[in-house]
Amino acid sequence: MTIQQWADQLGVHRNQVHRWLKGNTEIRNSNLSEVGKVIGKKPSFNDDDVTWVDIEDLPIIVKNDNTDMSLDASYIINLQKEKIETLNQEIEQLKKYLETRPIERSSFEEVHSDFESIVHIKFGLNGLKRKMVQWDGYETLGSHLGLDTNKLTEYFDMDVWHPILEHPIDQLIDKKSLEVLKEKVRTLPTILDTLKLFVGEHYIKIPVIYRYNGKKVITFSSCKILWGTKPITILTKNEIINFES
Repeated sequence: MTIQQWADQLGVHRNQVHRWLKGNTEIRNSNLSEVGKVIGKKPSFNDDDVTWVDIEDLPIIVKNDNTDMSLDASYIINLQKEKIETLNQEIEQLKKYLETRPIERSSFEEVHSDFESIVHIKFGLNGLKRKMVQWDGYETLGSHLGLDTNKLTEYFDMDVWHPILEHPIDQLIDKKSLEVLKEKVRTLPTILDTLKLFVGEHYIKIPVIYRYNGKKVITFSSCKILWGTKPITILTKNEIINFES
């Protein structure tokens, strides 16, 4: 390439190129970048020294608190490897969880319940809400508690949304048992965040004690939570373990 061609490519006078070649003047950083475009390389600055490197070998500059830190490609690759390894570990943990799901599903399906319910949950402006949409076999619970159908349906309040910790049915649940239930409910948003992207259902088991006018019914509730439905659906199968009239 001739002096004139260099000058044309760089947009400067040919005399300026002569002065650079003779060392009479230093090339400005902005002009160095233009020179790099012509020769297919990029300038790498280290204090007062300038070296020419292939574009793919150019260090990555990360600015942090106004301090330049050069990170070479091998460091970036190591970071990527560590991230991949972490993801692989998380995937293995998820696989182990998923392997237990057929057992949980089978256990739920095999429950011989005395009564069952379907509850919907949704996120509202003031937090989680729930409503009872179905209750089968409620007569069994009512007979042990001494509640007729009309009175029992007042506690069910079917198809009406309530704050999740303030449903009328809670009035029939033993105080200590209710505290355990509420603690489970408080963890629902966290469980949803961690599992909704991976699994469509989740299983929990919890004892629930009902009380009314001195009568007590001890039950064991198996719950199947369907995260993928809108609203979220909870299916329960309840076994009566014992009762006191």
